[in-house]
Amino acid sequence: MTQPDDSVPGDPAALPHDNRFARAEFVSSLIKPGDVGAEIGVNMGVFAYHVLLPRQPSKLYLIDPWVYGLQADVELDPTPEKQAFRDAEYQSVRGVFERYANVEILRMKSEEAFALFADESLDYVYIDGEHSSEAVTRDLMNYLPKVRVGGYLIGDDYGWTGIGPAVQAFLALHQEELLFLIDPYSERAGGQFAMRKIKTTPASLVSPARPASSR
Repeated sequence: MTQPDDSVPGDPAALPHDNRFARAEFVSSLIKPGDVGAEIGVNMGVFAYHVLLPRQPSKLYLIDPWVYGLQADVELDPTPEKQAFRDAEYQSVRGVFERYANVEILRMKSEEAFALFADESLDYVYIDGEHSSEAVTRDLMNYLPKVRVGGYLIGDDYGWTGIGPAVQAFLALHQEELLFLIDPYSERAGGQFAMRKIKTTPASLVSPARPASSR
């Protein structure tokens, strides 16, 4: 299985480590070699490259529209210049990951991409997209049926305003299907959260899908 190749010129410089990776040990402990996973909210690809890819996935889907202004309370005053920066991020991510046959980039909104996946086809989904309560709830709802029993819904910034309450409200609705896991950083703004799927999603909540297409 393909692993990050730090001998490739430009990779380490393009995707330097930051201070999040001690926290990422929690995520790494939940996923295993050969998993099929997806990340929602890729940005520059730092987390995917340094945390998810080294776990040797058989397939890793990177989902992000790279559109500025989707979260209006954070991304203020959309301009062509700000969108150009998002476009440059996308091109950078393509340049880094195009050499990895087990990585597929889906430039689309998460609420569009979920329909590409068959139900119970993913071992984990890592959610780090829009940080509004509504967006987090939508991603959890859309991707729960896509995760296999024994797999995980994982996310970042559990301590961010709105995210923790959204996660707990979702758990309350799916307490028979999900087991909540907590990591040492969960009370901080950048903490991770995880839910292990312990039961198949009821048929009334399963959505139609088709296989993800190739790049």
